[in-house]
Amino acid sequence: MEDKNRDRIIEAAVKLFNYRGYKSVTMREIAKELGMSSKTFYNYFSSKEEIAEEVLLTLSRNIYDRIDDVKNSDTDPISKLKELLNLIKMELILINPLLIRDISLYVPKTRDKMLAEREKTTLILQDFIRQGQNMGLIKKNIDPKMAAYTYIDIFRTIVKPNGLRSYNYSIDQVLDFLIELFLNGICEKQ
Repeated sequence: MEDKNRDRIIEAAVKLFNYRGYKSVTMREIAKELGMSSKTFYNYFSSKEEIAEEVLLTLSRNIYDRIDDVKNSDTDPISKLKELLNLIKMELILINPLLIRDISLYVPKTRDKMLAEREKTTLILQDFIRQGQNMGLIKKNIDPKMAAYTYIDIFRTIVKPNGLRSYNYSIDQVLDFLIELFLNGICEKQ
């Protein structure tokens, strides 16, 4: 029962944090959302920071479990790259940029963990690029580190709240376009 309540709290926090951001949500509101007393709620989490950390770990865990599946698949590096880029896209679409901004501003310990997870993804992206270069599928003159960091930073810029307001494209459309543009730019002509 204890795990179920903890999971329910995390689920409610994901919903509220993702909709309104971290700063605007109180622990009392999360408890109210669940029909739970504050006293019961505090038995599971002692602070909003603790909930935020668990929320981001839960969201990240879902993505990173799938990234591990991609890493361990028997497909070629280009297919792995495309799948990884789509997972990054999904992560960025699922997590409201307002939540990421609030975490960065108000919960530095959790921000640092989030950045460490992001760094792992960047290293995996670099590894797939190197594998593709070794197989002759990706241009040799592409710097894997520069390509990975540039790509991730462009992705993050696009999903910021004001990133697409002046255009008539959805985030999904732009990120799909970016994936194709990136892969066409680094891959050898086949």
